[in-house]
Amino acid sequence: MKLSTTGSNLIIVALSAWIVLATITWLFGAAWFGVLDEITTTSIPALMIMASITLGGMFLLVLGGTYKISSSMGKVWVLLGTGLFFWLAGEMLYYSYEVQGIEPFPTVADLFYYIAYLPLTAGLVIQMRLLKTSLSAAEKALVIVLSVLASAFIIYFVLWPAIDAFLATMTDPLALFAGIMYPVLDIILLIGVFMVSAKLRRGKINIAWILILAGLIMTTVADSLYWIADNQGIDEMFNWYDFAFLISYLLITMGAIKGISVISTTFSS
Repeated sequence: MKLSTTGSNLIIVALSAWIVLATITWLFGAAWFGVLDEITTTSIPALMIMASITLGGMFLLVLGGTYKISSSMGKVWVLLGTGLFFWLAGEMLYYSYEVQGIEPFPTVADLFYYIAYLPLTAGLVIQMRLLKTSLSAAEKALVIVLSVLASAFIIYFVLWPAIDAFLATMTDPLALFAGIMYPVLDIILLIGVFMVSAKLRRGKINIAWILILAGLIMTTVADSLYWIADNQGIDEMFNWYDFAFLISYLLITMGAIKGISVISTTFSS
């Protein structure tokens, strides 16, 4: 698939309009759709999120196809796209449990969410190896500081409250284990994102990487917001952690589109 700069810009404008529509929906959705049945109000944000994940995964796989899949760079994009499709599978299962009135945690959906971190992290590790740039002492320090700060935030606001709640009741160890896995995996993913970000230098393809990495950071932010709300027993219609998830997938989609455009124009010139 080839994509001109104009074509990629038009798609990004369309995705930006999608973000504006989503923002309006989240701001006024409770008032507009509050009179509808629970399945409908659950379906609207869920379907918007699943559509966004599908776009992100699809364009990442297309980007991988612009290289030889057997090449290291091709593997990076395919792994990232595969990770998104595992997230999509988890999201679809989670949604199906919700509409059936089944408690969606912990379930098989969580297994797909967990598996997604494997190709995502593997893709980042390969990219780190491809970027031969040596980090300066200041860059290494920045990566360490960001990793420590992010880990401390996740441990304090997400991990410890889950452990504390379990210790207070000593019930459902499976739910505790399932809940602990998310912040741990988020921390690992964030460290990979920070490492790749620090190694980026000037170049058109790096704009694509910046958008994708920003999207991955946003997914961990959304994940943390979800668990903070869950630990506090907050369950609102059109909640903002779902909005953050939506934005994260659209950022990744924009990055993949930008990457396809850069490769298309570079090799056609």
